[in-house]
Amino acid sequence: MDDETKAAFASATETVKNTLTLASAILTVSVTFLKDVNKTPSSLQTWTLEASWICLLLSAALSIITLSALTGTLARARPLDCKALYSVNIKRPMSAALILFLLGLFLTAAFGISSV
Repeated sequence: MDDETKAAFASATETVKNTLTLASAILTVSVTFLKDVNKTPSSLQTWTLEASWICLLLSAALSIITLSALTGTLARARPLDCKALYSVNIKRPMSAALILFLLGLFLTAAFGISSV
């Protein structure tokens, strides 16, 4: 494996780890401080927060699946190139994880703004 491919896989791995860490942190903080932010949320606020939690949990799960796919792709015996990062087993779960993370982040922010 050449240096360019190693750097591409390292970058992809770090992106997945950062997504997993941020999704977990936002979920933890929002659960921890829920009672301090809004003691009596409306039904729309409750729905928004619960939807954000689901999105963040799914994003974290898909990030773990992507890390497993990256590991499996690296473990293959054949020579790898950067195109391997765009295989379906990596691209689909990572794309879904990023979309769900951004949606969860948006919904969390919407809950926070509506609670002010």
